Amino acid sequence: MSSIHLLLLFLLLKSCVSKSPPRVETLLGVIEGTTDTTYKNNTFFQFEGIPYAKPPIGDLRFEDPQDPEKWRGVLKATVMTFCQQYNQYNVDKYGKYVTEGDEDCLYYNLYTPSLNQSANLDVLVFIHGGAFMFNYGGVWRPNNILDKPLVFITINYRLGPLGFLSTQDDVIPGNYGLKDQQKALTWIKKMVRYFGGNPNSITIQGMSAGGASVQLHCIMPGSAGLFNKAIIQSGSAINNWALMDGTLQKTKRLADLVGCPSDDSVELKKCLKTRTGRQIVESVKYFHTFQYNPFSPWAVKKIHDVPVLVSFVGGEGLYPANAFYKGETYLETIDKRWNELMPHILMYNFTVDPELKDIVSTSIRQKYMKNRAVERSTFEDFVEACGDRNFLNDMDKAIKLHSAGIESPMWLFALSYRGNANWVKVDKFQHTRIGAGHGSDIMFTFRKNKDAPITNLLIDIIFSFVKYGHPGLLDQWINVSKSPKDPLDYITIFIKYVEFQTKGPGQLHLKYKFVRMNICNYLGAIFLLFNIFKSAISIDCFKCMSVNGDNIPCEDPFHNNFSTSMYESPCMGGRKGRDGLFPATSCVKINGIFDDNQESITIRGCALDSGTLTTDTEIVRMSHCGGFFYSNRYVRGCVQSCNDADGCNSSKKIFLRSTEFAEILGFHLMLKLLLM
Repeated sequence: MSSIHLLLLFLLLKSCVSKSPPRVETLLGVIEGTTDTTYKNNTFFQFEGIPYAKPPIGDLRFEDPQDPEKWRGVLKATVMTFCQQYNQYNVDKYGKYVTEGDEDCLYYNLYTPSLNQSANLDVLVFIHGGAFMFNYGGVWRPNNILDKPLVFITINYRLGPLGFLSTQDDVIPGNYGLKDQQKALTWIKKMVRYFGGNPNSITIQGMSAGGASVQLHCIMPGSAGLFNKAIIQSGSAINNWALMDGTLQKTKRLADLVGCPSDDSVELKKCLKTRTGRQIVESVKYFHTFQYNPFSPWAVKKIHDVPVLVSFVGGEGLYPANAFYKGETYLETIDKRWNELMPHILMYNFTVDPELKDIVSTSIRQKYMKNRAVERSTFEDFVEACGDRNFLNDMDKAIKLHSAGIESPMWLFALSYRGNANWVKVDKFQHTRIGAGHGSDIMFTFRKNKDAPITNLLIDIIFSFVKYGHPGLLDQWINVSKSPKDPLDYITIFIKYVEFQTKGPGQLHLKYKFVRMNICNYLGAIFLLFNIFKSAISIDCFKCMSVNGDNIPCEDPFHNNFSTSMYESPCMGGRKGRDGLFPATSCVKINGIFDDNQESITIRGCALDSGTLTTDTEIVRMSHCGGFFYSNRYVRGCVQSCNDADGCNSSKKIFLRSTEFAEILGFHLMLKLLLM
């Protein structure tokens, strides 16, 4: 054979080898993927459709996710899936919303620049948003971010009623979508080393509902140890759209729609398992958009102590306000039917008593619109109301509570540059304070766009945080305060077209500065004032008890890394002559000594104003000292009430050992409701 023939044969064999699909042997079996390149032409390996649980179909519908089984042969991870959903952002040729996806959807997609198991690359897991109702992991591509040396993973999880329906009992407890995410993180930690990833350096990231999910994992006990850092974007665990109201009512309504019994949970579940996934999912069209979300987070015992990076954009309220700007008569309709429509747009339809909705709506209009017409000239004010209510007001509160509950640092930044990658587009507001719409930051990060400098900047911030636990780059970062009473510091990134230029290789000319976060809390005040929690004015307080110093954070919560399980928002107390609990108006702290053995006791709780307090309780706004009974034991001490959680925070104990003072005020306290 001639040398030319040998050379041609060598080149042919080399070509065949180079084009062979990547294969990885894992603890579950062999997985085959494909290759792709970044927008800068760097090669990476992709494995799309790796199972992390058994398909949640048949008897496994409305059940916790089960571990995946090993497979024989080679699993071809070359096709992305997405969970069944009624997608109100996708229409067919007839203009009808599309029901799409598959119940067999519990898979993740993995992208890595190296298959060397010793590469030990940092791992970034992205949890998609979509109001817990629609979207899928594969919508976000790695072709920008994999120019950095890391493993990038996206996941699917059950959505809508298939993921979050609940009978509020042990039959269908619900929150299957969050449990899916947790199961995915469990198996990613087990499997990622086979793909060059470091199982001890995993960062979870999410936007909107994904951001809420990330914060929920920061408090879910079962998620402890599954990740090492967290990135929360444009969402929180306590946003009004992140937790479902009227859970059982909606479940029964769905059962009626698909012809199932609704009074017995067991029979309801049996019947729903006989219906098609499409029937169940399409019932969503009879409800408001945000109907099937997590209905209750796990009991919070401890916030997982990991570094956290939080971001939001200048125009969060463009979602959903953007949709109303585009129509010819939409804003006019909102103007004319404000009191009727705003409870749905701002999502307080289920949280404000019907007789108070008009009052709340009118107050919001007076504050934001100043009683002006809703039209294009006043659109920015309408956007601000939407952003404050649907995102920023609750994010402000969640960030402060989260930071106070961990020792690790927390950082916050805002993006105010709209650019070309903004999916929420209102061209008029390109250069205004509301130019960057909800989701803009991840569009720059994960989508191909013309704004390379801002894309590179955001990716550098994310990569620095993933690798080092610090956002790096900008030298003026400062930690979020550990005190919930302090305002939030954050960086705002402004980039205008006239400044959008490079001054040298890799250098970006941008404006950034520290500002005091000015999230408008008016809506929060309005909803407290007019009873968003179905009663009068409410207050946030600690609820806990310490006997003889066995619960130090209870005795002095602001000088300890307190658990948020002690902090109730709003704090609920009993009301004289009424069954149940009601929003309290005063925090209460009781310090005393048991008369029989001289053990100390500290109790924190809350109560309503004097005359309407907890059953068999009369605590007035002023502090009193005297004697009372607790659990049939006589206690001498002092009762202090105040108008905020910090006001009753003195750690100094004032114990009255003299019977003379103990008899000054002899009132009887039954404190069970305070600690419910």
